[in-house]
Amino acid sequence: MISIEKLITHHLSLTMKQLFTTDIPRIRRLPAIHQVRALPLGQVVLLGFLLLLSGLFLRSGPLQTEQQFALGGVGRPLAQDFHPGETTATGQSFRWTDGDSTLHLPPQSLGAHTLRLTVSAPWPEERQNSVPLTITINDQVMLTMEQSAVPRRYAFLVPADRLRWSANVVRLESPTFRPDEVNRNERRLGLAVFTADWRGLERPGWLVPAQILAIGLVIGLLYLLLLAAGIPFWARLPTTLLLLAIMLAMRHSDSRFVYRLHALLMTAALAGGLALLVALLWRRRVEPIVLPVRR
Repeated sequence: MISIEKLITHHLSLTMKQLFTTDIPRIRRLPAIHQVRALPLGQVVLLGFLLLLSGLFLRSGPLQTEQQFALGGVGRPLAQDFHPGETTATGQSFRWTDGDSTLHLPPQSLGAHTLRLTVSAPWPEERQNSVPLTITINDQVMLTMEQSAVPRRYAFLVPADRLRWSANVVRLESPTFRPDEVNRNERRLGLAVFTADWRGLERPGWLVPAQILAIGLVIGLLYLLLLAAGIPFWARLPTTLLLLAIMLAMRHSDSRFVYRLHALLMTAALAGGLALLVALLWRRRVEPIVLPVRR
């Protein structure tokens, strides 16, 4: 038989276990970004004011949608496989082609473009009176005809669907001849190209709003990231202003369309990277803490 003393001891043991045994669940702490309060209205207004100033600055700057140049005054990478620049007796600069020379022209907008070229074939009379000329733009033959020594100005329309975002290649092909020269290496000369006029027909009015949208995303996400990281206001604001000034001082304010387009694409990529960091911070969890909870 079990004695009364053992029963009492067993009962007391069970009671003590119920009193002092705790069920300890694993409770996770909210990530840092969940603890961020809403931005004060003053800071939101300040960021909006900075974007307004940026838009006014970008809109006030010139935007070049055309490119005019004399071949004698440009070199690589714009003009490739040309001979060095020369000047006529009347002071016009030009360059000889080597029979297969190219112009690499950046886009001036995202719409249709026009190209005008002034070309001549001043070959010696005993060689040939006219020279076969072929002009190709982005691998599409635009012109095939006989070119004489009299300069001609050719005009071409390049549709938007034929335009390239990097460089539009204009190829000039012709036969060549070897001139009688003294103190020069043997050269093969094709055509004399004087001037080129490359311009976009569409004014990119969408560009500045797109720049402001991309810049606003970048500085907004950066500000949110710094806020979530616990950076104080006196450090967040100068960091945001510095990044804004760098973006505006670099390619975003360039007068050439292609550089602004590249800056817009790079800023959009930067916004995507910052958004990824914010998303990772949102999903991040710190090590769980243990809280004793009595049931």
